[in-house]
Amino acid sequence: MIRKIAVIAFYILLPVGIFILLGFAVDNNQSMQCRSFRVNIVSGNGMAFVDSAAVVQQVYSMMDTLEGQVLKNIPISRVEEIINTMYYVERSRVYRTIDGHIVADVHQRQPIAR
Repeated sequence: MIRKIAVIAFYILLPVGIFILLGFAVDNNQSMQCRSFRVNIVSGNGMAFVDSAAVVQQVYSMMDTLEGQVLKNIPISRVEEIINTMYYVERSRVYRTIDGHIVADVHQRQPIAR
C-alpha cells in the first residue's frame, strides 16, 4: 500500500518538478543581457544591394543600441518593422537565441534589371 502511494506521488511530483525548473530557466533567459546583434543577409543570386552594416545602422538610428540591454526589454517586433521598412529588404525575421544574441535574417529583393 505504501509502495503504491509512493509510485503515485512520484508520477505526480515528477512533471510538477520539471515545470518548475522550466519556469526558472525561462525567467533566467529573459533576464539575460543582449550580447550582440547579428544580421544574416540572404540573397539568391549573389548580388547584394544591402549589407549587414547598413541594416545595423538603420536599426540603431531608430532605436538605442541593443547590446547590453535586457532581452525582455527589447521589442523584437519593432526591430523587424524597422528592417522591413528598408527599400531593398523583401522580408526579415528577427529572433532571440538561447545564448543571448539577437539575430536578423534579412531576405533582400530580387533585382529585375541593372
